[in-house]
Amino acid sequence: MVSIITPSFNSSAFISQTIDSVLFQTYTDWEMLIVDDCSTDDSASIIKQYSKRDARIKYLKTDLPSGSPCEPRNIGIMSAQGRYIAFLDSDDVWLPNKLEEQLKLFEDADTAIVYSNYEKINEAVSYTHLRAHETLSDL
Repeated sequence: MVSIITPSFNSSAFISQTIDSVLFQTYTDWEMLIVDDCSTDDSASIIKQYSKRDARIKYLKTDLPSGSPCEPRNIGIMSAQGRYIAFLDSDDVWLPNKLEEQLKLFEDADTAIVYSNYEKINEAVSYTHLRAHETLSDL
C-alpha cells in the first residue's frame, strides 16, 4: 500500500482536483491522509465528504495551526499504514498512472527513493514545461 500524505490549509479552491487525481490512479492500493492545519475555509467539509464516499481517504487535523506544511506532513507520516509514502500538496494533481509507474521502479532492491518531473500550472491552467536541470530559482 502507498500512503499519500497531503497537508492542507485553506485549500478549498483546489482540494477536490487533488483528491480526484488520486481517485483516478490506475494503482488502487493506497490510502490518502489529508491533514488539515486548522483551515478557516470549506476545506474540512470538502475533505470529509470525500472520506465518507471512499474509506481510503482519511481526514486528520492539527490541534493548532502550525503555519507550515511540516507538522501536517509529520502527522501524516506517523499515521501512515502503507509500505511506501508519497507526498502530494493540496494544490497539486497527479497524472493517472503516476503511482503505477513509480512503484515499478521499486522492483530494483537497491532503490530507496523515487521522484519525478513536474509541470507547473497556474490558476488559468496554462502549463510551463520544466526541464530536468531547471530549478525553481531558474524561473
